[in-house]
Amino acid sequence: YQRRVHGGARAFKFSSTNDKQGIMYFLGLKAGYFLCWKNPVAEGLVKVTASSMKRGHHKGLEIGDCVFDNQVFFTDNIPNSWIKIDFSPLLICPTNYSMSHRSGLPSYFVRNWILSGSKDGENWTVLKQHKDDDTIGPNNFSGSWGLSTDQFFNMFMVSLEPRGNSQGTDALVMSCFEVYGQLLE
Repeated sequence: YQRRVHGGARAFKFSSTNDKQGIMYFLGLKAGYFLCWKNPVAEGLVKVTASSMKRGHHKGLEIGDCVFDNQVFFTDNIPNSWIKIDFSPLLICPTNYSMSHRSGLPSYFVRNWILSGSKDGENWTVLKQHKDDDTIGPNNFSGSWGLSTDQFFNMFMVSLEPRGNSQGTDALVMSCFEVYGQLLE
């Protein structure tokens, strides 16, 4: 699922949602010395922060999870809610990303949100803007999207537009973030 490309980067090619072929999954295998998978957030390889937290683990373990089940992480119902995923010092040129909702919570699905990338946490580049996107819903709790950029980033941010979920409120519900593309270690 990965190969070396020009410049020493590893390429992680998207196959399907929850395919266990992305960078987050690779980091979890690396944390388990390739014998078992370990959550890269729990192992300190990836850092997750959020604008607020209504429910979930204080480190955002649900964001780094590779198995979609009943885990849940969501922000308070506050406009412009966001979740940041920091892969520093690694650099990623993303080609695709995926994320999940929660199987036991059949509402508050993302509809209007932005995925951005940054190298410094201050300056953000919009990678994809979603408007009325119903990919994630009651019959499909996970989704994947293509990206088009030639830039490398070490941080990604999912930010909910005001009243951007399916209930018309501002709570951002998310788990199982994955990114694909080129990885510079």
